[in-house]
Amino acid sequence: MIAVHALAFVGGALLVALVLYSAVVTVVLPRGESATLTRIVFIGWRSVFVFFANRTKTYESTDRIMAFYGPVG
Repeated sequence: MIAVHALAFVGGALLVALVLYSAVVTVVLPRGESATLTRIVFIGWRSVFVFFANRTKTYESTDRIMAFYGPVG
């Protein structure tokens, strides 16, 4: 049981480090690189919006849905 707790702690610490690194690279650095975590999040959210937008019949409905996604990516 101690090994499971240690593994969970290490995994959580790595996740926190990845999030902090992604935040620094994306927001703080003047010409920041595209962080992998940021790219994964934006692509994931875009796929959710596209999923719902593809089920509409008119351009106006699609545009209304995609407007919430915003001009990113």
